Amino acid sequence: MIDNPLIIKGDTLVRCGKNVPMHIIIPDGVKFIESEAFSDCESISSVVIPDSVTTIRDWAFSGCKNLTSVRLPQNDSLVIGDCVFLNCEELVEIDIPNGVKTIPYGIFEGCSRLRRVGIPESVAEIEKFAFKECFRLMDIQLPPNLKIIESEAFSDCKSIIQLDLPEGLLEIGKGTFDGCTGLMTLTLPNSLTKIEDGAFAQCLNLNKLVVADDHPAYCFEDGMLYTKNHRKLKACLLPPLKSISIPDGVVRIGNGAFENRTTLTEVHIPESVKEIGFGAFCSCYRLAGIHLPNGVTKVESRAFDSCESMAHIELSDSLTRIEEAAFIGCDSLTSIRIPKSVTKIEGWFVAHCKQLSEIHFESKGLKSVKWNDEILKGVDKSQCTIFVPNGTKELYGVHPAFEGFRIVEEN
Repeated sequence: MIDNPLIIKGDTLVRCGKNVPMHIIIPDGVKFIESEAFSDCESISSVVIPDSVTTIRDWAFSGCKNLTSVRLPQNDSLVIGDCVFLNCEELVEIDIPNGVKTIPYGIFEGCSRLRRVGIPESVAEIEKFAFKECFRLMDIQLPPNLKIIESEAFSDCKSIIQLDLPEGLLEIGKGTFDGCTGLMTLTLPNSLTKIEDGAFAQCLNLNKLVVADDHPAYCFEDGMLYTKNHRKLKACLLPPLKSISIPDGVVRIGNGAFENRTTLTEVHIPESVKEIGFGAFCSCYRLAGIHLPNGVTKVESRAFDSCESMAHIELSDSLTRIEEAAFIGCDSLTSIRIPKSVTKIEGWFVAHCKQLSEIHFESKGLKSVKWNDEILKGVDKSQCTIFVPNGTKELYGVHPAFEGFRIVEEN
């Protein structure tokens, strides 16, 4: 007796059985393909899905690492679930049928050999991670009715050189094009009213960003993308440079704005800046130091992650919040002062700073602060001394974060 390679109950394909052949033709009459029906079935090379299918549920073909060809049903009521083709590493091209309105969450994430995707005019939204890490994706035309591209939809699509954003597009999410190192030219349509932080992080070759003078929400000046009122710096798209001065009036330096600008050695931040976004200067390996002026109140997670040459950091006396791993991996840092204005510090904020030997805390009342018990995780206790105000050694000593550290009082 030969095992049936497809387990079908009524009009639902539940899962694949044993002895699944390389080439699958799903029989006509099937309407539903169940979640994970073919998940991790590495023997499959091609699949033909009949037009009778109306629903392909989450993860249906995820992890089919040798799947190279898929024929989707030409059904204008087709519903496709999340992560359906996640990590189908050999998939080269695919056409999405007309009628589909949304490209689902993570549908092609990790399809590292995917080169071409045909997207129909019916699509209005591309969800999170839809094409994340499709390293070879080159041939893609965004449809004219597209309204929203969600977070990291095209992150690390390193082979996309040019992309036409349609007039009518309203929103680009966080990190949408993060790591698209091949992207060289892009035009922002006037309809675009929302670009979230980090949308163009690590787009190191994006040297032509076209923004109309009459764009209602954004402007592009001197190689930097700002909100129209210049209060938020969204991205630095300048060619390699050593020094930069951020214009006065900027209030927020956005997520990943200068990420991986490896030639940058010096940054001048104006008094107007209040927030340094997530990963804003991450992996600026040659950045020698930073002065945060008195306007800065918050340094977000990984803002200066892996700034390996940063030997000095001068924090604002208005600073109230330092988020997780804000200065992690600053290998050249030997000393840092935490002003008394800081009321919240999250974990690992100076972890793996290999030469860090002194941390000076100025706060006298630990009852008024919210310091994570892991704020000093990743700091070498045998090398680093904690300096605290006179009369506070005992207070600091009983806080779990400082256990095992040498604590010294100072004026």
